Amino acid sequence: MIKEELPDLKLIYKGLFDFDVLYKSMRNYLRAEGFQPITFPEDGIPLDETAWVSYYMEKGDPVRFVIRWNTKLEIGKYWRYLLDININTVAITKVEVPFEGKKEKMHSGEVEIILKATILGDYKDEWSKHWLLKHFQKKYEKRMLKKDFDVHEDKLLFLMNQLAGVIRSYLKQTSEQIPGNIDEQIRTE
Repeated sequence: MIKEELPDLKLIYKGLFDFDVLYKSMRNYLRAEGFQPITFPEDGIPLDETAWVSYYMEKGDPVRFVIRWNTKLEIGKYWRYLLDININTVAITKVEVPFEGKKEKMHSGEVEIILKATILGDYKDEWSKHWLLKHFQKKYEKRMLKKDFDVHEDKLLFLMNQLAGVIRSYLKQTSEQIPGNIDEQIRTE
């Protein structure tokens, strides 16, 4: 089995934002690209909002959230992309801000989003379990699949960067629309 982890992508934002809108825009992007929760459909849970969350913790006041999503995208019978998303918040409080003559409920605080991606080849272990193919698997992967692997690596990096762009776009738009949103910053590490 080929397993390659790509470099992590980290986004940090401090300021005002709507946590629900951010959460839904990330989930909608993943759905549109064909990603599914890592355990779907094996676990029998319907593909709804709760199926995306593999870990959820909420504690304290101001609130600290720790949320993890583990997703997969299967490309044919040989390749699988794994995208793990860790959402960590610090000191999230609900506030009301004036927006276009109305008071809007928003969240204030710091959010850190870490994207981790992995490419798997022969993710079902069909080659390694086959009586004949297991003897040729390493040579086949080294010689024949190198170009395929590079293409898949580029595609997964592209998908990761697009998701980061969706996140950045929402946070930047929010920080520009809300008057007096000081301390807003979006960093990529």
